[in-house]
Amino acid sequence: MSSLFSIRLLLSFLKFMAAFAGAAFVGLAMLAGIVGWLLSSVDPCGNDPQYEVASPDGRHRAVVFQRDCGATTGFSTHVSILTAGEAFPSEGGNVFAADSMRDPNGVLPLRITWTGDRSILIQRARAAKVFRSESRVLGVAVDYKVAAGPGL
Repeated sequence: MSSLFSIRLLLSFLKFMAAFAGAAFVGLAMLAGIVGWLLSSVDPCGNDPQYEVASPDGRHRAVVFQRDCGATTGFSTHVSILTAGEAFPSEGGNVFAADSMRDPNGVLPLRITWTGDRSILIQRARAAKVFRSESRVLGVAVDYKVAAGPGL
């Protein structure tokens, strides 16, 4: 009779250990998922504002900034059109982004000219490698001009 009791006790213990191991596995999987989600939501890039140009009516501004996403990528130059009171962006430019032909400060030479309250001209060097060039943002029409020579 005591051997039957020992077997039942052993089986109960094994069931408990199996349930504990399963719960521990699920808990570790959930922890790994949470850590992965947190790491994926962290933007490794940083933006460094260079200059901004206000629209003639003062309702918008074009902000030129350098974006650095870490050691494995190069710097890129971005332009965002923002409303007058809008905070400086933490993401990439909403109008223009390019890399190449950087000056010693690491910024692609650009010339930003407002041609009206709702229109802007972005001039850039010919050799620039353009990643983004939108034609309209926040109701502002965007035109582009490529310089004839290597610079502006």
